[in-house]
Amino acid sequence: MIDISDDQKPAPISAMFNKKTPAIESAYNKALKEVQADGTVKKLSEKYFGTDITE
Repeated sequence: MIDISDDQKPAPISAMFNKKTPAIESAYNKALKEVQADGTVKKLSEKYFGTDITE
């Protein structure tokens, strides 16, 4: 595995949702906040990228 963590910051990404289904977007945002708050996103980042790229 090649460590590129110092070479470049990750590109910002976002999810797209249909305007007709705001409940799905709301549920997604809630779930995302929960996994960010409980450290799941950081753990996955460290596991797959070798560092916390969410900072």
